[in-house]
This record gives sequence, C-alpha cells and structure tokens, in this order.
Amino acid sequence: MVPVVNRTGRTYLALALAFAALPFATASAQDAAADIRKQEAEAHFQHGLRMVGLRNNDRAIELFQYAIALDPDHAGAHFYVGLAYIQRGYTSLRRADHHLSRAIAVDGSNPRQYHWRGIARLRLGDYPAATADFEVVLRETPDSATTLRALGAALLRMGAPGPAAAALRQAADLEPELLETRWNLMVAAGRAGDDPDTLPERYRLDIPDRGAASPFRFEEVSAEIGIERWSRARGSGWADFDGDGDLDLVALGIRDPHALYRNGLVEDGAATFTPAALDAALFDPRGGWSALFFDYDRDGDPDLHVTRDGWDGEDANSLYRNDGGRFVDVAAAAGVASKADGFTAAVADVNRDGLLDLYVANGVATRGGAPNELFLGAPEGRFVERGEAMGVADHGRSVGSAFGDYDGDGWPDLLVVNFFDGPVLYRNLEGAGFADVSAQAGIAAPHEGFVGFFFDYDNDGWLDVFIVGFTSDMETALQSQLEGKAVHEGSRLALYRNDRDGTFTDVTIEAGLSWNLGAMAATSGDYDNDGWQDIFIGVGAPPMERFEANRLFRNLGDGTFADVSASAGVDDLGKGHGATFADPDHDGDLDLFVPIGGAFPGDRQRSRFYRNPASQLPHPNGWLHILLRASGLHPDAVGARVALRVTDAPQAPVQLQEVVVGGGFGVTPSPILEFGLGQHQTVAEVTIRWPGGGHRVLRNVPANQRILVIEDEPGYQVLN
Repeated sequence: MVPVVNRTGRTYLALALAFAALPFATASAQDAAADIRKQEAEAHFQHGLRMVGLRNNDRAIELFQYAIALDPDHAGAHFYVGLAYIQRGYTSLRRADHHLSRAIAVDGSNPRQYHWRGIARLRLGDYPAATADFEVVLRETPDSATTLRALGAALLRMGAPGPAAAALRQAADLEPELLETRWNLMVAAGRAGDDPDTLPERYRLDIPDRGAASPFRFEEVSAEIGIERWSRARGSGWADFDGDGDLDLVALGIRDPHALYRNGLVEDGAATFTPAALDAALFDPRGGWSALFFDYDRDGDPDLHVTRDGWDGEDANSLYRNDGGRFVDVAAAAGVASKADGFTAAVADVNRDGLLDLYVANGVATRGGAPNELFLGAPEGRFVERGEAMGVADHGRSVGSAFGDYDGDGWPDLLVVNFFDGPVLYRNLEGAGFADVSAQAGIAAPHEGFVGFFFDYDNDGWLDVFIVGFTSDMETALQSQLEGKAVHEGSRLALYRNDRDGTFTDVTIEAGLSWNLGAMAATSGDYDNDGWQDIFIGVGAPPMERFEANRLFRNLGDGTFADVSASAGVDDLGKGHGATFADPDHDGDLDLFVPIGGAFPGDRQRSRFYRNPASQLPHPNGWLHILLRASGLHPDAVGARVALRVTDAPQAPVQLQEVVVGGGFGVTPSPILEFGLGQHQTVAEVTIRWPGGGHRVLRNVPANQRILVIEDEPGYQVLN
C-alpha cells in the first residue's frame, strides 16, 4: 500500500518513487506511482501559471521544469516554459525552441505552439523555419493578424518583400488601427520596388515630410574601405592603438568577437582598414557593450575597457592593457573585473590626482537596480571602488553615463541616465565626492531614458545636456511622427540648455527635438563644419518586426535642429548603436561609423561607414583639429577643454569641446577635438584649459590643419 502523507511535499514524492522501484511492486502500484507523479506535475504546473501571472518568470521556469521532470510529456509545461524562456530574452531562445518543439511533438493540435516557436526561430535567425511555423498557424487560423505580422517580418528579413507585403496587407485588413503594420507594409512595398505612396489610403501612413535638406550626402563605403562587419552591434571607439599617427577603430557586439581595424592611412596614403584583432590578441569571443580607449597605466598607448553584461547574463568586464600593440586582459589584477550588469562606462580624473578614474553604469537587468561603481585610479595600475563613498552608487537601473564640467569650475561632473527612472546630475565637490543636484538643476526627463552626453549646442561656451528616451512601443514612435511632436512624456528626447548659474532649461520643443524614438545611441559632431554641433541618434529597439530609421539632426545655429537623415543618406532602417564621428582620413571633415545590429541572434546586421564628401565641395567650410598632450600623469589629456573663437568680436560665438572618454552608447569619440569654422580661414583665439588647471592661449591660428599642442611646450606643431 502506498503511504498517503504530505500529498504536495517532496517527502511523499520520494517515498512513492522509491516504493514503485521495489522488485515486488505490482503493476497497479507502479501505475499508482505514475499517477502520483502526474498529479505532482500538474500541481507544479498550476503553481507555475500563477507565477507567470505575477510576472515572476524565473520562478515559473523552475516550477515548469519540476513538472517536466515528473511528467516529461506534460505538453502544457513544455509550452509555458517555452513562453517563459522567450519572455526572459535572447539568452534563452534555444531553450524556448526546444520546449516548444517538445510540446508540438506531444500534442501538435494547438496553433499557438507553432506561432511561438516561430517567434523563437525568427529571433534566432532561422527565417525559413519561422516562416514554416507561421504558415502552419495560418492554415488553421487564417485570420490571425499577430501571426501575419510576424510572417511579414520574417519574409522581409529573408529578402522576400513581395510575399511580405501580401501578408502585411492581410494583417492591415484585420487590424487597420495598428500603425506599425501599415508602416511595415510601406517598407515592404519600397523594397519590392514599388512606390509606398501609391498604396491604397487604408494601407499607408501619411507621415508629414519634415525632412530638411543636408548640404551634401554621405557615401556608404564600409565594404570599400574594409569595415564590413555583421554583428549584434554595440559600442565603438577611436584611438591610435599602434602609434603610427592615424586613428584606428574598435567595434563590439553581443557575443561577437571584438573587431579591431588598423588604419592604413600613414603607410598607404588612404584610410583603408585591415582586421587586426587576431594579431593584437583582442579576438575575444565574449563580445561586449561599451568600448573605452584610455591610457590607464600612463605608458603612452591606449588601453581598452569593455563592459560585458548589460542584458546578456553574468560575465566579468575586461580591461585590456596595450603592450606594444598586443592586448592582455588585466581586469582582475587591476580591480575592475566587476560582474555587475554593466552597460556603459565613462572615464575622468574626478579627484584631479593625475590618475584616471572609471565609472560603470550598472543594474539595467537587475530587478530593483544594482549600485553603479566608481573605480578610482590608484598607483601601480590598480583601481579602488568608491562609488558609495563618493555618492554616485546610483541604483536606478542605469544605462547611460558621461562626464563633463557643466559649471566650469574645473572638476568633472557626472550625468547618469536611468532606464526606468529620471536622469541624475551629480556635481563634483572638488574631488571630495558628488552631490545629486538634479532637482535644483532642472534635469528631470526622460523617465524611460537610455543614454546622454554633454555638449555645447548653442556656442555660448557652456556645456549643455542631451538625453535620449527609449520608446519601446513602435505605435508611440509612429504616432509621434504623425503628430510632429512627442506624444509620450516618459520616453521623449530631452535637450537642456545651460543657464550658466547651475541650472538648466528644457528647450526640447523649441529646438525641434520633441520626438519619441526607439533611441539607444547618440553622439554629436559638426558634420558639415559650419561651426555648430549636430546630433546623430541610432535607434535599436529589440523586436524583429521593428524597422525604424536612424536620425541625423543638423544644428541650424539659431537654437533649432532639422532632421536631415534622409537627404544626408544615413536613415538606415537597421538598428544603430554605438555610433561615433571621426576624421580617420585626415581630410578635415567628419566621417560617421554606425554599428548596426539588434539584440537577438537573428538580428545580426551589417555596420555602416559613411564617408563625408564635404572636403570635395566647391567651397568647403574651414576646420581646425586639435590633438592635446598633457604633461601630467595622464598624457591623453582627458578632461582638458578648448574654447575657440573665430573672431575677436565681443559677441562672437564660442565653440567649446572637452576631451572625453565615454558618453552616448559607452563610446570613445575621436581623441582629436574637431572644430568646424564655416567660411573663416583663421581662428582668432584658442584657449586651452588643461586637466590640472593650467591655461594656454593660441592666437591667429590658420584654418584647415591638424595641430598638436603639448602642455609644457610653447606654440604648436602642425601634423600631417
């Protein structure tokens, strides 16, 4: 007789299983034990469903797995654990595929199983298998608009825009109120060679044309120059890692080996790039998110810090020491091998002791957030974590981080952008710590933020703040385009003008930047050399069915920006991430590198390198590029600032730039400060403030040259 005790407990289950295994157990006793296992399995399954209702997916997965261990043919448990793995994200998609396939093998009568397996396979990049699953669903339920939309996305990614358009037409007929379906139908029509504007009115979105004219169009030359990379793209950075006098490039991706490209400009006379990651021992298959080049050990060559966690699961960050062009991961020895879910990072000398410090934004994948970390530089190439002691251990599920001296007192301040909370502005208390001044400074939006940076958009010599909000819902982003303004306050873009008294004014609306975008990356640079900083935004929301254009906003010099994405040729519908401006060909205009690729394994895309043709125009604008070398303990002059006046007129604009590492999507902008001069051929005054507080003034500097200024040497050197 099977003992009947603790019917829902493990003790009872163990006794029942042991009894059933005895040699004298009868067939009926074994059947009874099997029934008990199924009852236990069902109890765990029902408990798992309750956890799903509470959005506790991790606990639900445990309970469904218990049910499967007790009853391997429990179709419901396989189905729901598959759904839970899909909900967990891209790290669990293969498990989702396995369990949904098992559910179908046990009982293939439920079309939902095929739909969700198709979603998993779409995200894994197996588009033909996903398409086959969606077609099974549509044979049973031809009016499933959800499946038709997913089929349209799969077919678009397979390069079959005609069939995709057919599926999306059906979906639009079933759910005409959905904007994204009609938008994707227009995308499919365009890729099929048709004019989307000729679609019947019920199928198209009549988005007002607010695209302004760019002075020129970028040339996409990634294949031509050797930077054609397919990846789940993340951060990028520029530095002269091999010391030959030109800028090299690093590009990261999720679980994609690092890509390091050596610039051949000095040797070959042209900016063509060759892969160098293998030779430089940087071919790390763990991939990464944020890419920061900085000389942490003060030996004269740039080292590389990489954050690795984000939403990708626990894995230590890396600090690769540059040893003569080969990199060695010394993160553990240096004390920065944190396993917190780091996203972006930024570098500054926060206490002005001559040792560079590292800030890492953590917590985006941690429920309730995780403390951000501030690693203060210490002697002998080590760091000591002092985030809590310095008052910057923010717990807001942080994504963005950037340093900049917004109050002009010579101490680098800190901006932190949170994913589910407002941004935080920390004022540096002269190296003793930081104070949260967000409220009194007027920095409050967005509350669904992603990244940000400091820059001087209005040429008044004071750093302003730009922050992107992340609009997760494409319906909201499209509605914003239709209405010509932000329609959701929490996820809008935000531009804050520095009022020069410690406060900021939100000027987003009057600047023409009040939009909702699926923004993940942002960077600034004067792409047309007119003397005003422009903004590039990379969009990258994870859904495979999301096709949203990257954006370039041209600064018109009157406090407003115009969207020139289409006319400038940079409105790619791929998912742009750690974008950076730089001048790797030394022709005086800024090229644009945009890593393209989404979160899911099936969303690997090709990066874009946009070459700037401005120097070839009949009357190109002037420029001056300045490389600084400090004589203190960090020679790359991080934190130095340059104020530039093209004329001595009392009201002449003042362009202000700082040498920064970080900001935006955790990128390393060009270490050379690149100023556009408009039609001016001489710079009246260049004022340099060094990281230690010293000043240098250069006067009447000719335009259209690259110069090197060394802190303890007079004058400047002209670079080739």
